[in-house]
Amino acid sequence: MAALLRADTTTGVQGAFQLFLTGAALVYGLLFAKLVSPTQRLLASLEFTYRKFFEKQGR
Repeated sequence: MAALLRADTTTGVQGAFQLFLTGAALVYGLLFAKLVSPTQRLLASLEFTYRKFFEKQGR
């Protein structure tokens, strides 16, 4: 942003574009992580299922 204030347009626009891409990558990464991570309810259900399975096995 300082480059834009110094009237160095090319460098300022490149910096702003890189900042935008970095921010977009962070947002998309968080959205993807939210999409592929299991929900708390699913994890609790799996824990209950595994616990019952191992109780039947005598472990």
